[in-house]
Amino acid sequence: RKNRISIDQAVAGLVGNETRFRSLVFQAGENLNFSQIAWDKHGLPVHQIDSPRKIFNLLFQVDENAKSQQQVLAEDRSILDAVFRQAKSMEKRLNATDRTKIDEYLNSVREVEQTVKRRAYWADRSKPQVNYDLEEFDRNSVDDYVGTLLDLAVLALETDSTRAVTLQIPFWEGFKEPDIVGNYHDFSHHGQKPEKIKRLLVMEHAILSRVSSALTTMKQRQAGNQSLFDQTTTLLTASMGSANAHNFDDLPALVFDSRMKTSGHWQLPNTPMSNLYLGLLQQFGAQDDRFGESSAALDLLS
Repeated sequence: RKNRISIDQAVAGLVGNETRFRSLVFQAGENLNFSQIAWDKHGLPVHQIDSPRKIFNLLFQVDENAKSQQQVLAEDRSILDAVFRQAKSMEKRLNATDRTKIDEYLNSVREVEQTVKRRAYWADRSKPQVNYDLEEFDRNSVDDYVGTLLDLAVLALETDSTRAVTLQIPFWEGFKEPDIVGNYHDFSHHGQKPEKIKRLLVMEHAILSRVSSALTTMKQRQAGNQSLFDQTTTLLTASMGSANAHNFDDLPALVFDSRMKTSGHWQLPNTPMSNLYLGLLQQFGAQDDRFGESSAALDLLS
């Protein structure tokens, strides 16, 4: 079954209606068209942010132009009202096929209207203040760049600015770690050459180390009566089982969730990744019995 929406945006639809941002999508690296990770229910790409400074300002910077922003939002509402009235007046003169298309169009207009209302609601509300210094960083360093993005993801969740954060870590052309300078993409297509595999392992270890640090931080941060970690489901996965062979079987997935009763290494041959996604969605309250090509929900809590 063809699927339009990505798992993160499906989750955002369940948990993201009470926060300033329905979801946030970060990317470490150039925002290239072929490295899109998040898709809305219409199959359209969700905007990704690759600048930690932009993310920090979006989350925490005081808006000095709140009044002018409200004026812009009022103008947006006025335009949407006019578009809605015009479309409704046209609807009476159309045949059934065209009316269906108009209905789809009006549904999109209503979604934009909800977005405008959301922005207007939050425009008058103060952003949270955090004790975090955003320092200069090296965009080619995992520790600097990915680490900073993960710091901001944790802060976004901790301040309840959003309840759905996505971070994509695509390949780099100029990746560097101590004693390693090179192309991540080239090393992932290593051709079984030991030196390339060695460098790839260094890079991937650096990524996993930063993810581990972020999870440790979440365990140390309290949100109400529980740690942030205890209230969060974290999924780390990849788009290929083997980049060297461009193989999409045996996809790796790490799930961190304090509610899980079992842990360890599961091997699930011939199981669609969407079974895992469906299981996660149901944990968040979804009533769906299918997601993409799923055959059954993977039960993570038993």
